[in-house]
Amino acid sequence: MADVFISYASEDRASAHLLAQALAAQGWSVWWDREIVTGEAFDHAIERELEAAACVVVVWSEHSVASEWVKNEAAAAAERGVLLPLRISDVKLPLEFRRKQTSDLLGWRGEPGHEGFQALCRAITHVTQRQPAARPAVTSPPQPSASGSTTRPAGSPANPSGKRWFAVGATVAVLVLAGAYLSRDPATGKTDQGQEAGIDIPPAPAPVPAPAPTPSAEPGQADEVLADLVVGRYAGDVMSDSQGSSRNGVVVTVTKLDASTVRVTSPYARIGSLDIPLEKVAGNVVNAGGDSLFMVELSRQPPTLSLNPRGELAYSGTLKR
Repeated sequence: MADVFISYASEDRASAHLLAQALAAQGWSVWWDREIVTGEAFDHAIERELEAAACVVVVWSEHSVASEWVKNEAAAAAERGVLLPLRISDVKLPLEFRRKQTSDLLGWRGEPGHEGFQALCRAITHVTQRQPAARPAVTSPPQPSASGSTTRPAGSPANPSGKRWFAVGATVAVLVLAGAYLSRDPATGKTDQGQEAGIDIPPAPAPVPAPAPTPSAEPGQADEVLADLVVGRYAGDVMSDSQGSSRNGVVVTVTKLDASTVRVTSPYARIGSLDIPLEKVAGNVVNAGGDSLFMVELSRQPPTLSLNPRGELAYSGTLKR
């Protein structure tokens, strides 16, 4: 089941692609009809994913408001209470959907800090009741209180009284033996009390050196070099540009600066040069900061780069190495 199902008119495919990339970069799983498996019935696949998705984002434009298919998908989502509409152009929505709060992405070029995109992300989090790419919670170890007692994590059961008194008795016994050992005569190995009672305290055993750390079964897995996963030459197209038209045959080169930073360059002046810090989210390598969308989908073979430098244009290319 996907977190987000994107409904859109075929004429808005480039905008839907850009939205899918941006939401995936945030950590959500996204489904749109480009994900249909070859040979699978088109309508059956869409109906299955539409009914299973945690929320449905409908992209309204001058094309989709006239599309019966999009309106039917929006109505199905509204019935389940998971409809999240957005506008990519200044159009009047179909009558039955006008009362629904709508995110405005007019002029949006994929920048993650865009007010309308941020509003959409908040709405997705609210409807799905989960954050993107949620990590398992880490349970903190018990912390000593001011009185020296151990505070239990919330929800953990208290020790039965028998176990509690056993623990206290064991602690007292250890302290007594430790005191006896520290007061022993080094020459005889007897304590003051032991000399009177004729009890021998054996000398302390020699310390056992700690074993050397064992290397992990997969060396380097914990310290994955993200830059090595994405470096290379990508060939593709500029699908949209805030200051111009689309452009085919654009080459983008990604080079390694360090383990988690790359430099993006292109002879196409509108892309120029960018230094990108990297992180891994939901199997993709994405920009860890800044206003430029950068995402390499490692699940695709060959990997695909989606790039939106400074929120000005939308580029998609395939790795050629």
